[in-house]
Amino acid sequence: MNRTAVVAFLVLIAPACFGQEVADGLYHGSKDANAPRVKTTDGRWVSLGQKCPLDTLVADVYAINNGNTRFGLTVRIPFRPGIDCPPWKVLVVGGIADLTSSQGYSSSRDQKREVCRHHFWISGRDRADRIARHFGVMLRLRQHPGHRLTASFVPLKTAFETGSSPSARFRLTNVGSEAVAFLVGGRSRASRDNQYAFSACYQGQQVTDIGSSDHFGGHAVKHVLAPGECYEKVIDLTKWFSFATTGRYDVFGSFYIEFVDPEGSLLPSTWEDHATAAFSVEIREPSRPPSAEADEPVMRIYDIRDLTPRLSVFPTDSGDYFSFSSELRLGVDEEMQANRDKLDPAAIVAEIKRRTEGAWGEGTRIETRYGKLIVVQSQQVHERIATILAFIRTDPSAIRGTADRADNGAMEP
Repeated sequence: MNRTAVVAFLVLIAPACFGQEVADGLYHGSKDANAPRVKTTDGRWVSLGQKCPLDTLVADVYAINNGNTRFGLTVRIPFRPGIDCPPWKVLVVGGIADLTSSQGYSSSRDQKREVCRHHFWISGRDRADRIARHFGVMLRLRQHPGHRLTASFVPLKTAFETGSSPSARFRLTNVGSEAVAFLVGGRSRASRDNQYAFSACYQGQQVTDIGSSDHFGGHAVKHVLAPGECYEKVIDLTKWFSFATTGRYDVFGSFYIEFVDPEGSLLPSTWEDHATAAFSVEIREPSRPPSAEADEPVMRIYDIRDLTPRLSVFPTDSGDYFSFSSELRLGVDEEMQANRDKLDPAAIVAEIKRRTEGAWGEGTRIETRYGKLIVVQSQQVHERIATILAFIRTDPSAIRGTADRADNGAMEP
């Protein structure tokens, strides 16, 4: 009996303003506990202050996602200090309220405030339709703009060294017949430009993203892309991955596109999309700089007896032949004939110098002695000489100065 009496008492003392019928319109928010209250779309109760005159309002209701399920409302009110711009506004339509999500001002060139802007987020197509009818405006829905774009990410190098900064050039080309416009920026107030997103795999394993996709908006500008035109930007990939290990990284890149009216304002967006492309990044060990020792001339002796004439027989002034050997492996005529297809050692030296021009300075030397090539040179030039000799052995006719024993009586020792 006592419990029933208490409940009845509480109902009787509840304020009459709670849940009372409220006319549709835009109201100032209030902290007065005795002011009329209305329930919001998320279940809260708010107090209402003065109602704003409808004839001073300019409203715009528009979709903020491609599926047309979430909407934005912007209300513009002529600025009157202390009257039209309290901390928040409450929109009541159909007995349900929506609260201001943000507000701002438009100022004249002399910095005088002229217009208050109040923004609301509206959930659901039915709710948006009802609000648009209340203000007598058309609900702006999104539809695919019919754009035709191609996208690519191209690494700036075929391979990057560890410790360097691998980068890729993003390229977006309008291959359609109509101009398109989109926002550049808006997500760059962060440690990286989060208008771009990347994922990477290395040897089949996901690579850790070392950065953060969190951002605090940022300045954005409209970029109009006429048919055939291309938008480009170089992206530093080390904002996403460390590339600490050598090898190939398979990367998938994405560019967030917020389309706007090419001839209109930056807001609202007309469509959202992503331009994506796959590419790979190759990482290799750093090239080792030449050491000081490699530049120091060193002596190396090359055996070229297979290229030059045998030195077992020499003609004399008297027409006879002299030999250091007590026995000839071949007869004199046979020995001389075998030497006809050999190369003059001086020609070999000349060919080497021609192919290493500029390398023969102070402290270097090249000469032949008894079928040997004696060279004092740097390691790099020695490697070049070995390559030249290998080429000569492959094609002896490519070198000038083939020895002709009929024309040249004696070879240099």
